[in-house]
Order: sequence, then structure tokens, then C-alpha cells
Amino acid sequence: YEFAPSGENSVPEALFWYRRAHAKSVDAETLPYIEEYESSIRELCSCCFKSLSTDNRKRCVECKAVYYCSWECGAADWKAGHKKDCTKALKKRLRATGEFSDI
Repeated sequence: YEFAPSGENSVPEALFWYRRAHAKSVDAETLPYIEEYESSIRELCSCCFKSLSTDNRKRCVECKAVYYCSWECGAADWKAGHKKDCTKALKKRLRATGEFSDI
């Protein structure tokens, strides 16, 4: 997982497409790859890059793809550009443009 400036993070979109492909597939072999990818992003706060433990880990309630050490970091990252990255926003944009009506 490479870090990108807020507003340019591909993690939420990548997880969205991984999860979507898995949901539409009967191939159970993809699930371990998705779980491994998700576990790798649980280790650091997406805003301040502090190490996360199960006690201080907060997940984005919209995309469920990025983690924060506090609600303050989540709010700061949202304002700094995560809103643009967030899968929920992606789905809304895709529906609004009519590109994918089955999402």
C-alpha cells in the first residue's frame, strides 16, 4: 500500500472493485487476496500514519476502506480529499452519470 496525497488515494476505489468482483463471482479463491489487502491497510492511520491497534482503530463509515487513529483524523482526511476518494461518493457519481446502473 503506497501512500498518496489526500484526494489521490486509490485504496477505496480498489477495494470497491475487488469486493464487487468477488460478489459477482463464484470464484472463492479471490477472497483471501481481498482480506490480505484489507489487513495491510489496517496498520496505519490514513491521515497521520500512526500505528493502529484494535483499541484506537476507526474505520471510514462510508467506504470502510481506510482507517484512522481518531475521529479527528477521519474528519481532517475527509476535508482534505478522502471525500473524493470514498467509494460511496464513487458509487453516487457512477449512478449519476449512468455508467453503472447495477451498483
